[in-house]
Amino acid sequence: MNQRKKNVPRRAKASLTCGLLGASILPLVAAIPAIMLGHKAAHDIKTSNGELDGEGLALGGLILGYLGVVYGIGMLLMIPYLDAQRKKNLDQTEAIATEAAATKQIAELAQACLTFAENNNGFLPKTIQEAAPQRDNWISPFDPNTPVTQPSYRLLYPGRALASFPNPESVRLLEDRYKSWNGRRAITYVDGRTEWIQD
Repeated sequence: MNQRKKNVPRRAKASLTCGLLGASILPLVAAIPAIMLGHKAAHDIKTSNGELDGEGLALGGLILGYLGVVYGIGMLLMIPYLDAQRKKNLDQTEAIATEAAATKQIAELAQACLTFAENNNGFLPKTIQEAAPQRDNWISPFDPNTPVTQPSYRLLYPGRALASFPNPESVRLLEDRYKSWNGRRAITYVDGRTEWIQD
């Protein structure tokens, strides 16, 4: 005797489909319908007196639906963290670029001071403005003052003769009055070398 084929409710199939979407590409959006459809399908099957089948589909939809909810909530909780990390990376990228610009600027300013000395019997300028009259040349990217009324860089041996330095590689010529984002300060030496120090 042939057994009557049991029908599978559409809600069970829809629950599984939504569950698959909810646990993958549409968390929460498809996961919640998967749970609702899964519960309704399970109820319909249970009260059908054996006329309906598809408990496995309904159960699969429920499991995937709940997983999709957990996944979706986890993604929502991660958004502030990911946004903070993105902003941090942007800030660091901007800070590194600013530090590179500051390195170039203090190196050019030091070269201007050394050129001044070559043209003035080996004597360094008494002020930075003597070597670099243009205001933009002596403003550090890290200077917080607006407007800037004095050089952002400190000339450590104004008016000194270069010949008086027996070891120019160890004598500081200029230093930035202001520190970078990570607490470092740009300095240059009499031999033209530039470096960053933590002080």
